[in-house]
Amino acid sequence: MLDKTHQFVPGLKANNFLILEDGVPQTITSVRTTQTPITAVMLLEFAANSYYLINDMRNASYYFFRSLRPDDYIAVITYDLRTHILTDFTNNKDLIAQSLQSLMIPGFSDTNMFDALYETLDRTSRIEGRKYIILIGSGRDTFSKLTLDKILAKVKNTPNITIFTISTGALLNELRSGGAHANSTTSRPRIR
Repeated sequence: MLDKTHQFVPGLKANNFLILEDGVPQTITSVRTTQTPITAVMLLEFAANSYYLINDMRNASYYFFRSLRPDDYIAVITYDLRTHILTDFTNNKDLIAQSLQSLMIPGFSDTNMFDALYETLDRTSRIEGRKYIILIGSGRDTFSKLTLDKILAKVKNTPNITIFTISTGALLNELRSGGAHANSTTSRPRIR
């Protein structure tokens, strides 16, 4: 991890390290990585204004939690106007699947992503060790009390938490923008 930013640096090799003993450089013969159990929160956008994106969210969620090892723990939280804890930390994949299957009809249209992320950071900061938040959503924030500056300050000042984001709605965004060739110099008919 970088001292200044606390970010994880993958792929380090022996020549990336300098070990001194009494001021004399030592030879490093090998560097090994170990896999330790993870503690993660899946923070999922589940709101009526993102109804068409819910399938993307479900698919990404299933792929993520199915890849977990037996000693990894995960919690599932959704957000719309408020956050909702569907599953507290567990390593029971069946329980996680049931909580995702319970997501049928969203209640509110607002997506308070900044507020939900702030609350989740607060909750996870009380847990010892390294934690992860997997934020799966459209990136839309319609009603949060917090500003972007405030949530970025909270992220920066919360140690031992890495946030991964997975965007939903790529196909819908592609269709809205007219496809990848929308800015092309050749003229093409577009459906509007």
